[in-house]
Amino acid sequence: EKKISDGDNNSTDIITSHRISIDIRGSEVSKYHEWIDHPEVWERDYENLRSHNWLLSNIGGFLLNGTLLVILGVIILRMRKKDVRWKTACLQG
Repeated sequence: EKKISDGDNNSTDIITSHRISIDIRGSEVSKYHEWIDHPEVWERDYENLRSHNWLLSNIGGFLLNGTLLVILGVIILRMRKKDVRWKTACLQG
């Protein structure tokens, strides 16, 4: 087992361990499994982080779609006024 701190340097050390499971049948290894056993605190913190990421992603997507709708609306309004110079717009890209 090895102590790994969570990076804040002011919290208590959290113990995690690298585990190995080996099944032997006769003279051969029949099953080998390796994993890291981490505390439930890490799982809760990770879920909290993913929740915030999901929320910010949705807010960003909403704002991006709103911006695209405003751009489309301005283009349509300018087209109605015949104020769009299509030749210049196509040459500029």
